[in-house]
Amino acid sequence: NGNNCANRGVGWKRNTVIDSLNTGEWHHLVVSYDGTSSKTYLDNIMVKETSFATSILDNCGGDLLIGRGWQDNITFFHGELDDIRIYHRAIGALEISSLYSGNTCTNVVKFYDTLTTNVLVHDTVTTNITVFDTLTINSQIPTSGLVGYYPFNGNANDESSNSKDGTVNGATLTADRFGNINSAYSFDGTDDYIFLGDTSDYNFGTSEFSISFWYNTLGSDK
Repeated sequence: NGNNCANRGVGWKRNTVIDSLNTGEWHHLVVSYDGTSSKTYLDNIMVKETSFATSILDNCGGDLLIGRGWQDNITFFHGELDDIRIYHRAIGALEISSLYSGNTCTNVVKFYDTLTTNVLVHDTVTTNITVFDTLTINSQIPTSGLVGYYPFNGNANDESSNSKDGTVNGATLTADRFGNINSAYSFDGTDDYIFLGDTSDYNFGTSEFSISFWYNTLGSDK
């Protein structure tokens, strides 16, 4: 339903960031929290920024689940998920652009320089020549601070250095956004989910974190 929640130590706050989720289309969603505010990006565009009076506190425990609500057994995601990345830091806009494009993000920065040329005629004449040039900056998909990476390449294994593999409960492999078979997981909205457990690698306390993933909703249950 386009909501995310944060526990600030004084109760849960629901933060609506998307009024509706298009069905039958893949979208990229990122939530980046820098310790004081969260920014939500949908398809490489920031759609919401929320400031918190106090830092988010990890004082509730519980297991990390993909495709299912944490506090109940009735909220399930109906659709497809892929390429889930969890960072123990806030990632920036350029990094998010790289994640959205799926490869190297190239930014061209234009700049001008002035050259001074001395021309000897009968006297010295100073001529200013403006030269146009470009500087290309490449930003690779970010790996710094990556604590969990689930590309769903035929399984729910964690391909970061932490190897926090997921346990699949009912979800089935399907094609990803590129049409590659067995490269994403489909959830039926009834009882499918992936269990990641209660690991210290995902207990960020009051520090920064980011979550990036691709989704394709297939029904009203989310």
